[in-house]
Amino acid sequence: MARGKKTGGRVAGTPNKTTASMKAAIQSVYDKLQEASGGDHGHFLAWAQGEPTEFYKLASKLLPIQVAGDEENPIRHVMRVELVDLKSGDGADRTTA
Repeated sequence: MARGKKTGGRVAGTPNKTTASMKAAIQSVYDKLQEASGGDHGHFLAWAQGEPTEFYKLASKLLPIQVAGDEENPIRHVMRVELVDLKSGDGADRTTA
């Protein structure tokens, strides 16, 4: 294996051929099921209503794993550290101005 420079294999981002053909096969079966049930995702809707837990498991896989802002609207993080006197049991406020 070469160090520092890729020397072969697929270009980054190229889908695996098996994955691509499985996606195409699943899409084809889904299209036929929808056509048989009158379209408008009726078969999928009927399944989702009958199996809501399985539907939500499937739907959760479509959510983005990582959320990112853009240059104009970056995501802002706020971290707050609060120090608390754990030894005092009198409930007195020990904050200072």
